[in-house]
Amino acid sequence: MVGRCGLLADKRGTVLFLTVMLLSVILILAGVGVDLARVWVAREEAQTAVDAAALAGAGAAMRYVTVSVSPGHCETCCSDNGKCRCCCVSDPITDRTGTESYMIGQGGWRRSRCDSFLGIRHRWLEYPSDTGRIARQIMDINYPGLLRPEGGGEPVAREVEVYSREGDRYYPSVMAGIRGNIRTAFLNIVGIADLPVDNCGQATSFYQVLKEGIVYGRNRAPADACKEK
Repeated sequence: MVGRCGLLADKRGTVLFLTVMLLSVILILAGVGVDLARVWVAREEAQTAVDAAALAGAGAAMRYVTVSVSPGHCETCCSDNGKCRCCCVSDPITDRTGTESYMIGQGGWRRSRCDSFLGIRHRWLEYPSDTGRIARQIMDINYPGLLRPEGGGEPVAREVEVYSREGDRYYPSVMAGIRGNIRTAFLNIVGIADLPVDNCGQATSFYQVLKEGIVYGRNRAPADACKEK
């Protein structure tokens, strides 16, 4: 009888031990899940920040054109009955350059009533000098709170690259990147002190390539600048 009681006591002790072990495993998995969830949220927010920054930069692009114009000036012409009027006299053909919205949309190519539009010779894009600053401001506004020191993160780098020269491989586009680390709590127990966050976004501008009046198709930058970051 005594032996049976001792056996039952031993079983109860085993169940208690297994219960404690199971609860410990569940708590550890829950803790690991919390660490991984924080990293996932930080990466999603970082991607939103870099995409917004790149789009803001690319959206600032200005389209420019060079147009050919046959200018003219007004000379007074009088008929036999003595009525006089303005007669347009052509001058040498010239090129005029400016933003497409002004030169084409607003008729900025015209200097006088005698000018004649001959066509667009060249079209290209330029980014304003403050494009990088604007993109960084947008990125800072959307910067993940979990990557900030007060949020348990460690920011490493924020970068914005504006590809503004026609010779650039990724012209015309803007790239934004965020790198940092999320400090872990439960994963730190097994030696993983932090997990990396590395996000990049690129937004491209485009325009119809036109040189000497010939259309060469649409110019769009390759969308793989982040792979070479």
